[in-house]
Amino acid sequence: MIGLTLSCDDEDVVGPLTGSLAVTTATSGTNADVDGYTIQIDSEQPAAIGSSATVQFSDLTVGDHTLLLAGLAPNCTVAGENPRTAIITAEVTTPASFEVTCSE
Repeated sequence: MIGLTLSCDDEDVVGPLTGSLAVTTATSGTNADVDGYTIQIDSEQPAAIGSSATVQFSDLTVGDHTLLLAGLAPNCTVAGENPRTAIITAEVTTPASFEVTCSE
């Protein structure tokens, strides 16, 4: 008979606690905002994003994060909630999109 013993030194095995976020903007309409916008995650420093672009953020902690799209021209509006919540999952890239419409 062969015996087998496994030991883990009384430590819990913890998987990755970070994920990624891909934020996309899509701008339509006339007189569009050509200089782009900023995207802010929680209270972090805002990052630049084009008016129709995708920006990737990595190493975000798992859980809820608040996304705010700012820097819009006065004639442009965001569809849906702004700010909005993105739920980050470990080892997954979570998509988030902002549809912006500009008028004259």
